[in-house]
Amino acid sequence: MEKYSVTSQVSSYALFDLPNRKFLMKPDIVVKRKTYKAIFILDTKWKILSDMKSNYGISQADMYQMYAYQEKYNAQNVTLLYPATERLSTIQEIEFQSGDGVTVKVKFIDLFNVKNSISDIVSCFNE
Repeated sequence: MEKYSVTSQVSSYALFDLPNRKFLMKPDIVVKRKTYKAIFILDTKWKILSDMKSNYGISQADMYQMYAYQEKYNAQNVTLLYPATERLSTIQEIEFQSGDGVTVKVKFIDLFNVKNSISDIVSCFNE
């Protein structure tokens, strides 16, 4: 039996439900662990981050989006995925904590070594 189910671009939730469903939420990837019903949200961004930019170039809107995903989906883990580039030093992962229970992780995909990058990302599903 498979341990996880994976869906993409499914709008299971809306930001508001009344007077009717408005502002549908469509995370890029939703992973559900079948045991313990844990949910992991991954959202891909094709922006180039850099050590030289404020907050590495991560937009405030993207962080609000991930915060809302964690709250609505009651996700155990929310992660932004960006392409790995030479514009970042040796950063493997960035983590932001809100102080009210929401943690947004930022991970990187090496587009020249996708298999190893995916293995690293999948490891967070066992947390």
